Amino acid sequence: MECLIDLTGRALRIGKRNVATAVRPVGFIFIRTIGRTAIITLQPPLVSQLTLAGAAYMIADLNPDRTILIVGIVNPECRIFPRYIDALRKLGELVSGRENGHAATGIKFLV
Repeated sequence: MECLIDLTGRALRIGKRNVATAVRPVGFIFIRTIGRTAIITLQPPLVSQLTLAGAAYMIADLNPDRTILIVGIVNPECRIFPRYIDALRKLGELVSGRENGHAATGIKFLV
């Protein structure tokens, strides 16, 4: 399964779209699964709250055994999470700009 989560939180089928163009300058989140692993690619400063919410629902519905976050396109940083809820928390921190929980606002995912 491959899809893009757009700026309004809707899941779009990939088709012939250029994934890098949708993620880097636009702010979409790309979700791909391989077996029971979900691979999430995003450019955090560009992602909207609606895009994040749509991605969170999609990831929760997938209920992956492990989740890999690929943060950034040019110099990507990869993080692996054995529980998807931990990946969702990190996504919320990254998108709201509160790495390590130091911002006053942002989405918070509860177990």
